[in-house]
Order: sequence, then structure tokens, then C-alpha cells
Amino acid sequence: MALSKVQGGVTITIFGGAGRMAMNSDRVDTGYQPISCANYDQYEIAILHGSKVHLIWQTGNVIYDQIVTPLNLRTAHGEEYLMLRLVSGETMDVRLDHIHRMHPV
Repeated sequence: MALSKVQGGVTITIFGGAGRMAMNSDRVDTGYQPISCANYDQYEIAILHGSKVHLIWQTGNVIYDQIVTPLNLRTAHGEEYLMLRLVSGETMDVRLDHIHRMHPV
């Protein structure tokens, strides 16, 4: 089940169950590839439990392989991000379609 609302020229669709929002607007195509709902749910569960996870992701030509603490999920310009805290205490956002693997620690 989905609930859609137009607000300021942007259509916001809320899908029942996962709390996931899809946004459609006049935006630049960034090549973002939505992830599966099952993977999105795993990020939500890790956030709710405050669990550390082993995450492998790529930004540009750099591949990261670290233990992190997922903090939140957000959407900006039609792209979805995982907000996380590194072991060093630094926080950062990782685009969900750049994540290769996530394993519980």
C-alpha cells in the first residue's frame, strides 16, 4: 500500500511497512540505483538495535572496509544514504547503492 502527497512540486510516496519514501521531482539523474527493500530493512534493524556492522562500500575509486555504527537513513535529491559513525568517532553519509556488503559484528 502506498500513500502519495504532492508538496511543493515534489511527489512524496510512503510505502507501508518499511517506512521508505520515494521522491520524484525535476532532478538531475545521478545514476542512483534503488536498493532492495530487504537490504533497506536490514539497515533499519541495525539502526534500531544500535548494532555495529561490518560494512564494505565504494566511493569513487576507493573501497572502504570498516566496522561502523549505523545512525540513520535519509533521502536527498532522490538518493538514499546511510548515516554512520566510524570507529574513530567521525560521522559520514554513504549512498546506499555504493554499499557492497553489510554483515553484523
